[in-house]
Amino acid sequence: MKQIFFIFFLFLTSCNSVNPNIIDEPIDDNTNDGFTTYVIKKGEHYSGYRFEITSSKTTECLAILTESCIYTINAEDQCDINKLFGLSDSNDHSEHSARFGWRYYNDRIEIVSYVRRNGSFYYEYMGSVNPNEINRYKIEILDTKYRFTFNDKVFDMDRTSNFSGSRYRLYPYFGGNNVAPHDVIIKIKMI
Repeated sequence: MKQIFFIFFLFLTSCNSVNPNIIDEPIDDNTNDGFTTYVIKKGEHYSGYRFEITSSKTTECLAILTESCIYTINAEDQCDINKLFGLSDSNDHSEHSARFGWRYYNDRIEIVSYVRRNGSFYYEYMGSVNPNEINRYKIEILDTKYRFTFNDKVFDMDRTSNFSGSRYRLYPYFGGNNVAPHDVIIKIKMI
C-alpha cells in the first residue's frame, strides 16, 4: 500500500507543469549552455518536485555547485549529506537508490557516492570541488553493484536490490534533517 500511495503521489506532483524553483535565466553567461538551474529556497529541502521515469540503468550529468553551496549549520549536522542527483532502484528511493551527495565539510565542498540499501544509507568520500566549476558525474546500476564515476575517479558500492522495473530520476535535495540555511543554487546538464 505504501508503494501505491508513493507512486500516486509522484504522479500527482508531476502533473504540475510550472515549477517556481527552476530558473531559466543564467547565473553567469559562461556556464548556462544547456544547464538547468535548481534553487533550493531558504527553509526548504527540495528544489521543486519533478517526476521523470527512465528505463535506463545509467545516468550522467555535468554539474556546477555554486558558491551558495558553502554554508554553516549546527556542528553535529554539518557533516550531513545533501543530494545532487541519482536514480531510484525500487518503487521507493528511500529503500533503494544510488545518488551523488555533497556537503560543505572540512572547509570544502565534498562529493560522495551515496546509496540506500534496504532503507539504510551508506556513503564514500570521492573528492572535492571548487564553487562554480563544471564536474562530470555518472551512475551505473550493475547486477551486484552501483558504479559511480566522478570526473576520472571510479568507485563501486554494493547493490542488494534486484529491481528490474522503470526507475525515476532524483534531483537536488538539501538535508539530512536540516533545511537550506539560505537559497542554494545548483546547475545540472544531463548528458
